[in-house]
Amino acid sequence: MNMLGVMSETGMAGNVDMVGAMKWFSQAAKNDCPEALCNLGRIYETGQLGNPDAMTSLGWLLENGLGKEKDEGLAVQWYRLAANSGYARAMNSLGGCYYRGVGVDKDYGEAVIWYKKGAELGNAHAQNNLGICYEEGKGVLKDLVLAKTWYKAASDSKHPNATNNLGYMHLIEKNYTEALKLFYLAWALGR
Repeated sequence: MNMLGVMSETGMAGNVDMVGAMKWFSQAAKNDCPEALCNLGRIYETGQLGNPDAMTSLGWLLENGLGKEKDEGLAVQWYRLAANSGYARAMNSLGGCYYRGVGVDKDYGEAVIWYKKGAELGNAHAQNNLGICYEEGKGVLKDLVLAKTWYKAASDSKHPNATNNLGYMHLIEKNYTEALKLFYLAWALGR
């Protein structure tokens, strides 16, 4: 398996296939192959895999089984690689995997960690998802003030779901005028 990884990485079998290399190295590493562990570590350390946006998109394709057989575990690896490079969209995607238990065990606390990292970098999806965690008390203590704060941040970036969620927060506070305004805005943003 390690040699198949080397062949995929170097293109010995035709074309360079970093996804294939990662898959083979990962499988060999799970079987306690020290060379595969080294190769996998080297790829992660040197960032050979390239553009974090492309890595995140590849993770999404693998997670959903589009263009290739569904492989949620490998999707998580790609998300993690891009997230560890500081890419906010990948942080949100990785948080989503932990939140839903896709390719990893469900872990709301870990989801919050990744959502928060992405949210602090300004990713509106992560801000909305962090708001949901605070509203529902998943992975954090329930805090409606923080939920509203994160929904507002995402809403300011024209995120329709966050705008709707913020409207709902105003609705439960009986601030009907603001809720109505936000629901209309969410509808307009979502068209």
